[in-house]
Amino acid sequence: MDKGIIFSFVARGVLVLLMLAVFKLITIKLSVEDVGKWSLLIMTINLFSMSLINPVCMYLNRHFHYWMDAGVLIKIMRLIYVYYLFVALFSVVMFYIWMSITNMYWGFDIVWLLLLVALGVLVNNLNMNSIYYINMMGLRKSWFFLSVASVLFGVTFSLYFISQENSVENWMFGQYLGYFLVAIVTLGVIEGSIRDKEAQLKTDNDTLNIKSILQFSVPLFMAVGLYWVQFQSFRIFIAENFDLVYLGLFVAGYTVSSGIMGSFESVLQQYYHPAFYKLVNEFSNDNTDKKALEEILTVWGKLFNISVPLIILTALTVAFMSKPLLHLLVDQKYWNGWYFVVLGALVEMCRVIGNVYGLAFHAIKKTKMLLIPHFIGAIFIIISMPICIMLFRESGIAISMILSSMVYLYVLKSMIMNKLKVNLNLGCEYYYLILFTIYMLFIDYVYLNFEYSIIHDLFAFVLCGILYILIAAKIAKKSDLLSA
Repeated sequence: MDKGIIFSFVARGVLVLLMLAVFKLITIKLSVEDVGKWSLLIMTINLFSMSLINPVCMYLNRHFHYWMDAGVLIKIMRLIYVYYLFVALFSVVMFYIWMSITNMYWGFDIVWLLLLVALGVLVNNLNMNSIYYINMMGLRKSWFFLSVASVLFGVTFSLYFISQENSVENWMFGQYLGYFLVAIVTLGVIEGSIRDKEAQLKTDNDTLNIKSILQFSVPLFMAVGLYWVQFQSFRIFIAENFDLVYLGLFVAGYTVSSGIMGSFESVLQQYYHPAFYKLVNEFSNDNTDKKALEEILTVWGKLFNISVPLIILTALTVAFMSKPLLHLLVDQKYWNGWYFVVLGALVEMCRVIGNVYGLAFHAIKKTKMLLIPHFIGAIFIIISMPICIMLFRESGIAISMILSSMVYLYVLKSMIMNKLKVNLNLGCEYYYLILFTIYMLFIDYVYLNFEYSIIHDLFAFVLCGILYILIAAKIAKKSDLLSA
């Protein structure tokens, strides 16, 4: 394993630990009900960010190196930041209309709620995406430093504000203030790194094609909105059918899984996506349409073959280590919710694998194909969730979420296999995963026969961690994506 991937995993590991520490602070400092409110606020911000901003950012990622080589990246990025501001204002208006119709305030003061939604949409995306662009430029040390600074500044301001008055509103305001300050520094780093190069190019070529952006992004606007319905909207069903306290307990366990799986997904994206997008861009510009399609899909197949076994391995680890993870990562009042961690691991595994499948359509600019699986998954959960809750109460939430995730993934996989000829060869990786499962079942059986103690948790982490690292390294070593 080369130094680059070692640095990526170590750096991301540090960031994961920091973010999980922040989440434990949230579960300690805030009440269970406030944790439920926090999750609903994050869900709302994600709706507007995922549906209106992420598609445009995907288009930027797809053309990032081309624009940088053309000398127009700074100009285009500034236009996109103005777009962030427009989306933030639009989000406030639309959310206010929605609240007026549904009367769902979730215990927030309306002014605070609208302010936090606007700040979340604007500042979150400004901070997160600008730091991601630092990684796209290959500045991994700067990426790591700025990522750590975001977490630390956000926590510092949050702790200060809740020391004045303990509330979820003060906590989130502190987070956004810290993120904003780091985002300003990050934007300066980006422009400082490429300004001289762009000045030397002196190009007058306008490579910002609005029609192309719309063709790429509009299907994603709809697809990601449906994606949000499937993987985020369950919080509304819980809040409306149960209460904010149960939602807080549910979210505490589920967030442990989603946080780990999301962070692991970011590791894969951080290390492999720059090379992937660079190769896709080269093939798109240097080959005929048919030849380019074959080359792009070959590159995507390599990304798939390395990503999916690692995703499954990580999900299995989270599921089997659910109890020790809860003991470590949340306050004691949430420890009985270990089954929410298992549920989150299964659902998030389907989500992340689905993102890898969907990347094939992103690469060949046929994002409208994503509408079908996302539509089916969203409709399935909208119909099945109320029915399952009515029949099985709390258990119905898990049943509906697992079934809808599996249906979504099956439809997406079928479309990829039927419409695109791709060489997917997972090989002996499944053998490693089966051995890992047997090993973890044994550890889990031994663990269950002991009363809780820190020593037992550490013992389980060590045994699990050793095998996880060995198998992950074995799988990652087989990847030839970066040498393609």
